[in-house]
Amino acid sequence: MNHLQHSKIVYKYFLLISLLGTFILLLLIQAPLKTVYTWQKLLIFSLFLLICFLGTIAGLYPSKCFKAGKFKQKMDYNSKSENKCQEIKFKGHHPICKNYRTHTFNFKGKTYCAGCSGMVTGATISIVSTIIYVFYGSIKDYNSIIFITGIILSLTALYLPLIINFKKNIYKFLINVFFVLGALFSLIGINSINSSLSIQLYFIVLILIWIVTRILISRETHQKICDECLLESCKVI
Repeated sequence: MNHLQHSKIVYKYFLLISLLGTFILLLLIQAPLKTVYTWQKLLIFSLFLLICFLGTIAGLYPSKCFKAGKFKQKMDYNSKSENKCQEIKFKGHHPICKNYRTHTFNFKGKTYCAGCSGMVTGATISIVSTIIYVFYGSIKDYNSIIFITGIILSLTALYLPLIINFKKNIYKFLINVFFVLGALFSLIGINSINSSLSIQLYFIVLILIWIVTRILISRETHQKICDECLLESCKVI
């Protein structure tokens, strides 16, 4: 089994486990409420804040946090003995290529990843909202609505890009904003509906699985773009 085949298996596994994990969550949240500790709300939301903070760092410095892969362009000079390689330039963690123009946007002369910018925006909003909720918030009258809204937002942001190939960077930006906010709404809903420590810890783990799945979907999309590229001399290694 080569590396590409192994990556495909891992990719499909996380797609399945994310969906199955969400279904299990919907069952767990209906279980009888167990002991609630006075410190657990602060613990759970502190873990969520940590995830948001690390996500913000990854979104601001994607090329340092994730290996973008090596893109090399093989220049054919009509000679079997003269095949030279020229490394393709990057803007952030995207190669400078017209096929990736919908994945980035320019602001004041700089190029930014639409998806990472959406993640940073969503994480920043979530950090502020979480702090406000932990110390001042209460949503007992709307807990079910917020929980269901969160699940729908997260799953839509996770799986919709597999169905629709968004042609505008604003959609890629919004998808990642909704993805993070969906996780926040879901956690707030869980805390109000069934604040069992085990269920909340389960959801924190599920968020991590969602994140890995989101990264794998993004990589698979990039791989597909390069595989379908008409420039045969440009290969992803």
